[in-house]
Amino acid sequence: MADRRDIKIENKGNLHSYGGYVPYYNLVPLDEIIAETFGVKSGSKKVKEEYEKLIKIFGNELKILLEIPIKEIHSV
Repeated sequence: MADRRDIKIENKGNLHSYGGYVPYYNLVPLDEIIAETFGVKSGSKKVKEEYEKLIKIFGNELKILLEIPIKEIHSV
């Protein structure tokens, strides 16, 4: 226990960092967000269609989750 470091937790928006470790994002998959929005299961046809539509318009899933403003996603 003598070599144990105290871990300082930092939260800067969605970016988390523990002490001197590399910061990371804690993300929920896009299909799960869509499913929750529509009140259906993530494997449903409606979710797949909406997912494909968003990917076609905005690009990849990480770009949608990290960069695209929610208002812009709602406008689609």
